[in-house]
Amino acid sequence: MRKLLYILLLFGSLVQAQFTPKIGVIASSGGVTGPVNIVANGTFDDGTGWSLASGWAISGGTLNGTATLTLATQNSPAIAPTNGVTYDISFDITAHTSGNLRIRVGGTSSATITISGTGAYTSSVVSGATGTVIVDDGGAGGAFTGSIDNLVITEQ
Repeated sequence: MRKLLYILLLFGSLVQAQFTPKIGVIASSGGVTGPVNIVANGTFDDGTGWSLASGWAISGGTLNGTATLTLATQNSPAIAPTNGVTYDISFDITAHTSGNLRIRVGGTSSATITISGTGAYTSSVVSGATGTVIVDDGGAGGAFTGSIDNLVITEQ
């Protein structure tokens, strides 16, 4: 009887340990993951998901602007931005001739991000609505000419 009780207690502990949920962690079959990128195709493997105005093109795995004062828009992000939520923005500039950028999340622009050359850049913005992710010219910084890669936007 004692052995049976011991086995039942041991089995109950194993079951509880195996199925206790972890709060605040996103798990997948590959293990624990971090924040989720709301941008679909932020690596610009092809033009999937992006609407490009004149002056923008996707080629060679980058989003390329050529003296553009127009928009590159993602109307259906992987996850729609939420109104009032702060998002962290990061991206790489792989080529740069002139101009600056702004990244709009849910219709609200980040501050103009001054682009001084190639490298990694970051910013943040509070989404003003749900909907799109937009890359634009940077306002007063002039027309952007350069290449963008690895666009990641995550909820803070």
